[in-house]
Amino acid sequence: MPLIQVDMFKGRSEEQIREFVAAITLTTCRVLGCSAGDVSIIVRDIPRSRWATGGVLATANSPPP
Repeated sequence: MPLIQVDMFKGRSEEQIREFVAAITLTTCRVLGCSAGDVSIIVRDIPRSRWATGGVLATANSPPP
């Protein structure tokens, strides 16, 4: 049973998340040959202030000195 975890920035609508998980489920079933009931997806909305790339918070306008 696949368990897929997705972290993304907060701010997407419930409809966007619904469409996203439906698409992930369909693709997972096609590729892995499983049924939709076997696919679990956890979507976590992360504030930009708690997400950093390259040592820089996503809320920052420029990297630290």
